Amino acid sequence: MSKLWVLVSNSARASVYECARPVDNLEQVAAFSHTGSRQHPRDLVADKSGRVHDRQGEGRHSMEPDHTVKENEAESFAREIDEFLSTAQRQGRYDNLAVIAAPRFLGRLRDHYTTWLPDAALFAEVSKDLTAENPDKIRAELEPPLPPARTRSPRENAL
Repeated sequence: MSKLWVLVSNSARASVYECARPVDNLEQVAAFSHTGSRQHPRDLVADKSGRVHDRQGEGRHSMEPDHTVKENEAESFAREIDEFLSTAQRQGRYDNLAVIAAPRFLGRLRDHYTTWLPDAALFAEVSKDLTAENPDKIRAELEPPLPPARTRSPRENAL
């Protein structure tokens, strides 16, 4: 089997696991944390929205941005993860990728990796937030399923 990487992510944190063979445990390769996604929007902006005058009359109102600050932070984190994955794929560090992400964040990630990842290399996509789960639970969510990890004997651990 080719080397499989499993990305588990939401808009605030992500982990990348590796599985070299179907019977191996998932081993963490990288971890990312994005503090901007966890902060309250008022802590991310310096001031209030801009004000404009109405074309007619004396009214004034604030201008709302097209995207919220939280959306911009999530997009920034998706780009960071995408850069890491695309670089690693070009370096041949993995052959197949499984993506497990919170539903809203999965769409952001998909917008990025579908531009460079061949369809044949995408092992699975799961729309769930499993960032707080252990590798065994993550492994169980993959479709097509990986067989249960083989436990190593004390003799194999000594090698």
